[in-house]
Amino acid sequence: MKKTACFFLAPFLRVLAGKGILFLLLFLTDSVVIHAFPDTVWRYPDQRKYEMPLKTFTRNGKTIEILQTRNGRLKKRMQEKKPASHFQKLPSIPLSVFPSFHDDEIPPSTLFESFEDYDSTQIWLPENWTWESKTGIQRNNPDYITWFTSSDFLDVRPSDGKYSEWINFSIEQLQDEWLISPSFVPQAHDTLFFDANFSPFWMLLNMETLKIDFEHPASLLQAMISTDDGKNWTSLWLAIDAYRDYDYDELMEYFLESEWHEIKITLEEYVGQTVKIAFRYEGLFGDNNGLDRISVSRERPFTSKAPAASYDIPEGFFMTGLTPEGNGVTGVMFAPAYLPVVWRNTSFDAKQFHWEMPTVFEMGSYISSEENPMERYIQDGYYFPVLTVNWEDKVSEPYSWSGEATDLSYGKAVFFAGGNINDHIKIKELKDLGLGNFNLINGITSYAFEEGNYLFGTRPDHSVDAIANYFQKPAQDYILKGVNIAVSNFQAPAGTTFELIIHRSDENHNLLDTIATSQWISDKAIAVPDFYNIGFKTGELLVCDALIMELKGFNRQAGVSLSCFSEVLHDDLNHNNAYLFEWQNGKRILLKPSDILQSSGATSLCFSLNLTYSFIGPLNLEYTFTSGPQKEEKTVDMTGYYPAGSWTIVNPVPQWLNVTIVPESNENAIPHIRFVTDDLPEGIEKQYVDISICDTKGGDYTFRVIQDLFSGIKPPESSRLIEVRNLGNGTELIYPDDYFKSLQVYNVSGQKVGFYPLPASGKFILPASALKRGVYFLQFTGKMTETVKVIR
Repeated sequence: MKKTACFFLAPFLRVLAGKGILFLLLFLTDSVVIHAFPDTVWRYPDQRKYEMPLKTFTRNGKTIEILQTRNGRLKKRMQEKKPASHFQKLPSIPLSVFPSFHDDEIPPSTLFESFEDYDSTQIWLPENWTWESKTGIQRNNPDYITWFTSSDFLDVRPSDGKYSEWINFSIEQLQDEWLISPSFVPQAHDTLFFDANFSPFWMLLNMETLKIDFEHPASLLQAMISTDDGKNWTSLWLAIDAYRDYDYDELMEYFLESEWHEIKITLEEYVGQTVKIAFRYEGLFGDNNGLDRISVSRERPFTSKAPAASYDIPEGFFMTGLTPEGNGVTGVMFAPAYLPVVWRNTSFDAKQFHWEMPTVFEMGSYISSEENPMERYIQDGYYFPVLTVNWEDKVSEPYSWSGEATDLSYGKAVFFAGGNINDHIKIKELKDLGLGNFNLINGITSYAFEEGNYLFGTRPDHSVDAIANYFQKPAQDYILKGVNIAVSNFQAPAGTTFELIIHRSDENHNLLDTIATSQWISDKAIAVPDFYNIGFKTGELLVCDALIMELKGFNRQAGVSLSCFSEVLHDDLNHNNAYLFEWQNGKRILLKPSDILQSSGATSLCFSLNLTYSFIGPLNLEYTFTSGPQKEEKTVDMTGYYPAGSWTIVNPVPQWLNVTIVPESNENAIPHIRFVTDDLPEGIEKQYVDISICDTKGGDYTFRVIQDLFSGIKPPESSRLIEVRNLGNGTELIYPDDYFKSLQVYNVSGQKVGFYPLPASGKFILPASALKRGVYFLQFTGKMTETVKVIR
């Protein structure tokens, strides 16, 4: 069996900004292809997660694959169909790895260790703790097959803080490894608490028979106690004991993945005695195990760690994919322009939010305290925002997408809005850069199997008909022009034919109709060991729904074999958008990965889309025209991906308003929209309408035209709750105590030019430096929303 790993190195991005201009300097290395074979030691100093298959075991119709991550950790993957659902019977509750807090004082502990004093050396131990290997394994062993302290670089987040204690299983060295606490004296009502990371399925699966074996488990994890300074030990807890009434299918369904479990053991029997606690790991070919938050106390201590800041990419963003030559760029994404973008906050337990948000016209930032802020972006490039959160006095570390840019002066993490990704990145090596649903920053691995026996259960009996990927419903319609699919270890005779079929799908992943098909036919024999691009042309498809794309023909033709180029990112296969079409009992059905496999994995194939987000929008991001009661005219300079000659007004225009699209008359002219209102009729105080402009390729923009008795959003100082005073150093705002939470400042064009959290004291001074001379509208948000007009 061949194995290949291919990684696309992150580029160095430096962004220099002037008003409305983005200069991107990007230095791209060629793709690096690393060939690896069984039993090859494969390590890198980098801590990101990559996987390489090492060995495969097949017995009794079951297949176990042993993989090694880029940092050296071994893990197992089961290639077997998930059993039917069983009733729920869980002996211990898996812990949430998110931070938890307690309003009361932390109860005193007789013993507490969470490994947070770790000094980053391999042989570190907490003070007065000891370690012993009964099989002679040294603490500096590069395979980490005895107890060691580590951060979360092993792609397993500690249950508490930044560090945990860990041990990897070995495939050739018998292990009997002890971690021993200092001596202590349990007090009345003391309980031993600790978090243990394990999978009872992998502990109990005998690797010789591939059966669950309680008499000869692959590994054991237990807690022990000694009352004579370690001369004799008594077992307090054995991890597998709680699972003795589970059968193979139940263990596989509930406990295939390793998780943190909270363990509680009473020490009433040992009150007043001097004791030690030991954690013992023994076995061969067992499971990786972890320990964290070990304490002896009356109550489980809550720790004072900070909340975690995180956010997901907004709807409509695409990750960058690959060029037909196999080049890629990381830390860069693509988004629609002029569309409201909501930054989806996924922080846990946060009470307040502090965003450094990218501004539209300058490559700087402004501060927002909204939980899920919304912005519009013109066609240009922007740094990802930086988020910190706090829970009372606990403040998180700053977070930006992929952890790439916490300093806005150096931006590896950048997103581009509008058009096509190649309109922004004009670099020779990156021509025809695609867009996908995978993150190159986490690497791409290729999996090669024997002919007709591919990843995700593809079998020689041809029951698997197609490998597919799912793409979510776009936030804005886009134009799809082609699809590239990356494979490796590709062999095919001349005349080999593959077919791409594109289906519409609802958001529950149910198939609707087929909207396009395309064929690829090899004009010569192909034998490529590393990267090969299979390209399909689709014409110009306007896509407005979720899609499922399938590739057919890879396992039905003699002499054809390939590897999947797959992303290694999420342990949850469903999150990786990978699907299969399979024949079962004469019917062709669509299967999710969880219907086939129940372990960590990757996407089925590396799809890259050639797509364009069309756009229309005002050059200065005006979206509201407010007219007074008399006839008034407003002209807005516009831009668009397609010429203004193809723009149309979508919705009916009322009689009191005239709207004209004026296209560019030559290459130097700027297209614009002209709005003209009639006089406001007697008896009408206010009227408004939304006017949508669109092109034939999916771009659109909506203006709101308001005609009011007052020339402004609201008459000056109309609020009874807010008092405005002009001071020498700024504008003082007085409002009821604890009534308003935030202030947004808009200019007369409707553009947001400032955002400020408001103190509960009822007074806030808007600095004079914050506003140039002009007219502004201040929108107060809290128990209600109030808007006042001010003149600087």
